[in-house]
Amino acid sequence: HLFSRAQFELLRPHAVPEIQRSPLTELCLFVLANAEQFGRSPEHFLAALPDPPAERAVATAMDTLLDVGALTEDTRRLTPLGAHLARLPVDVHVGKALIFGCLLRCLEPVLTAAAAISYKSPFVAPFEKREEARAATRRLAVPASAHPPLLRPTHDCRA
Repeated sequence: HLFSRAQFELLRPHAVPEIQRSPLTELCLFVLANAEQFGRSPEHFLAALPDPPAERAVATAMDTLLDVGALTEDTRRLTPLGAHLARLPVDVHVGKALIFGCLLRCLEPVLTAAAAISYKSPFVAPFEKREEARAATRRLAVPASAHPPLLRPTHDCRA
């Protein structure tokens, strides 16, 4: 058996809808970018769904968009940055880093860091070899980098 009868009794009759357990930042950005089509704010659009997400989750998503500069504070409309972020199929933080990497002409290390933080760490080791893995990761460190073990292998491959 996969689980005991006691565990089975604790299970919910239905799964929690995905809209209630997923980050809403990209969805709010999509609704804002297509405001003419949706005709209402993300808050109103999401509240009208059959199983709407919690108001706090929507507010957190909108706060995130404000924090990254995707929305104006007064009207809560997309900024030029927000319009560009809405076209990118990545998290808004990663998207902002990519846009600024282009603007500042340092895209290559930003792409490497963005790719690395968007997925699971490539530095996985069995439990009994964790210390050995940590030592190897430290050897890859790049001084004064926010992503030390990620940039050196990429740089070394190109050299």
